[in-house]
Amino acid sequence: MRTMAAALPLLLLLDPGAVTSQAAGTATPVGLRVEALRVGPAGTETLSYEEARVLPGKGALLVKEVTLSSPARARKGTEKISLRAEIRVGSFSPSGLSVTVRSRVNVLATTGGIPLPRSEIRREVTADVAEGTSQLFEVYASAALDTRVALNVRWFHDEENPGAGADPVPIPLTARIYEVEGSEAILISENQLLAAVGGTAAATFNRIVPLSDGNLGGKRMRQDRVELTLSPRFKAGRSLGLTLEAAGEVVTRTVEGDLSHPLAHRAEILLSPGTPAAIDLEVASEDINKEGWDRVRFRLEITAGL
Repeated sequence: MRTMAAALPLLLLLDPGAVTSQAAGTATPVGLRVEALRVGPAGTETLSYEEARVLPGKGALLVKEVTLSSPARARKGTEKISLRAEIRVGSFSPSGLSVTVRSRVNVLATTGGIPLPRSEIRREVTADVAEGTSQLFEVYASAALDTRVALNVRWFHDEENPGAGADPVPIPLTARIYEVEGSEAILISENQLLAAVGGTAAATFNRIVPLSDGNLGGKRMRQDRVELTLSPRFKAGRSLGLTLEAAGEVVTRTVEGDLSHPLAHRAEILLSPGTPAAIDLEVASEDINKEGWDRVRFRLEITAGL
C-alpha cells in the first residue's frame, strides 16, 4: 500500500448545535478515523487519513478531489472526481456502533475518451462497526478505469486516547447568576473565568437579604451562598462539553436560631460559541410565616467564548 498524503484536517464536524442539560449527559464523543482509499489494478493507495471526535447523533464531513488513472500500460485515460461524504455516528448496539455514510461524487473532467456521467453519483450505506474493527464503504466505481474509491471507517472510545484533542489554552467562561421573580430574571452576579480542558474554574456568590421582622418582633435576614465549579471535559469541533456543579445553602437567620436549606446540583452541558446554557434551581422555606420568605429561584447561565 502506498501512502500519498499524510493526515490532513479535512474532516469537518457537522451540526455542533447546543444540547440541553438533560440530554447532554450522554454527549460523550467517540474517536472517528476515516481513510480514503483508491483500489485498482495497481493495488491500494491511501489518499488521505483523517481523525475527528464526533458526538453520537452528529457527524463529520469529508470533502476532497481525486484524480483516477488507469495503469500506465493501458493508457486509457483519467477521471477527476469531487467527493463529498457525510459520516454520521448513530447509536450503540450489541454488534457495535451504527455508522452511516452518505456520499456524493461528481466527475469533473475526463481524458482518453471516457464519457462524463450525466448526473451526480449518490450513495447511502449504514453498517454496524464493531470496536477495533473497520468497515469499507465504497463511494465510487469507475468501470472505464477498473478503479474504486472507498472509505475505511474505524472508531474508538474517546477515553482510550484521553490526551487527544485536549487544548491547553484556557477557554473564557462567563458564569451569571440570576434571581427569577415571576417572568423576570434579575442579574445578581457575573464572573469571568478561565479553564482549559481537563481543568476547573470556580466562583462563589454570597449575599445577605433583609427580611421583615418576625411575629415576635425579632430581626430576620436570609443569607444566600452559591459556589459554582466549571470543569471543561472535551472539545468537539466548536462545541465544549462541560460539567457544572453548584453547591451552597440558603440560610434564614433569626434571633431564635438559623434554618439552613442546602443547595446542590450537577449537570453535564454542551456549549456552542456565544450561546448560553441555563439551569434553574429552586429552594423553598419550611414556613413562610416563620422564615419570612416562601421560595427563591436561581438561574445559572454559562457561556463559553470558543
